[in-house]
Amino acid sequence: MRCFLIVFLFACINMVNAQVNWSWQPLAPLPMPTANNAVCAAMVNGDHRVYSFGGITTGLELENIHREAYMYSNASGNWTVLPQMPDTSGKIASAASVVDGIAYVIGGYHVFPNSPFERSSDRVHRLDLNTNSWLTDGASIPIPIDDHVQVIWRDSLIYVVTGWSQNTNVPAVQIYGPALDLWSVGTPVPNNNTYKAFGASGTIIGDTIFYYGGASSSGSFSAQYDLRIGVIDPADPAQITWLPAVATLRNSYRSGCGTFNGRPFWVCGSAISYNYNAVAYNGSGIVPPVAELAEFNSSNTLIASETDQAIMDIRGIGQTANGSFHVCGGIGSGADALDTC
Repeated sequence: MRCFLIVFLFACINMVNAQVNWSWQPLAPLPMPTANNAVCAAMVNGDHRVYSFGGITTGLELENIHREAYMYSNASGNWTVLPQMPDTSGKIASAASVVDGIAYVIGGYHVFPNSPFERSSDRVHRLDLNTNSWLTDGASIPIPIDDHVQVIWRDSLIYVVTGWSQNTNVPAVQIYGPALDLWSVGTPVPNNNTYKAFGASGTIIGDTIFYYGGASSSGSFSAQYDLRIGVIDPADPAQITWLPAVATLRNSYRSGCGTFNGRPFWVCGSAISYNYNAVAYNGSGIVPPVAELAEFNSSNTLIASETDQAIMDIRGIGQTANGSFHVCGGIGSGADALDTC
């Protein structure tokens, strides 16, 4: 059984010098300590905004998983409490993407005290960013999914790559077209534990998918160190050519991913996979977050540099048009939910 612990931390990081120097600027705390929340960002009416959906709060037990939604405004420097996500109960491990003024919160999983203990979600929640109101759900994702890689291609299609479904990792690539509210099937990732993952993160740059890390479904859910690359055929976006994986030899689990200067980077995360109480799946005890930022450079090499923040359990970062990257949520070094920033 997989699960999550989380603390809440919100900060803004700005690139100062490519590949080396990053600075962290604390911002206003969320209205409630939380983590394992789906995060995205958008420009709305000239304002850079960041959104947080669901997650887990203080206590780190299944009853602390929630449906709360929040919006941060760069113009005001404050958070606004939004209507709760329209689901039956709280969930974790969702992901959020914005296309044409609507935030799409896809998948995630619910946790129960009794069998089946966990259930992956097939829901597609849609938030109108102009009115901050929930629309009716979009078409259900064909394979319920959580802890997946969720990325946007050409501001038009949302790719849901691998992830966990009910009781195992899946190789599926599911493609959502918001304009028609339709799902289609993409070329799956290779059906092995190098490519299948939960807790990985990634991005699309041009027509290329990058995703990195996560955990496999073998053994004690070992953390992974591979970076996988898939090239989308622009004439047929369902066709993806998956290239040989790049073995970085640096484990990464539930890190945040962004894009800078046309290259992907990953911030913090952990080197060991863990349950929602921050205890390692391998039984080694509490897992510490890493204080590193890793960039995939033009030589196709992953270069890690130290940062002054250590955070893990990140489910997306809010990359805004003003050059900031907002990290909302995660587990800190104290392995407890935080509301400090």
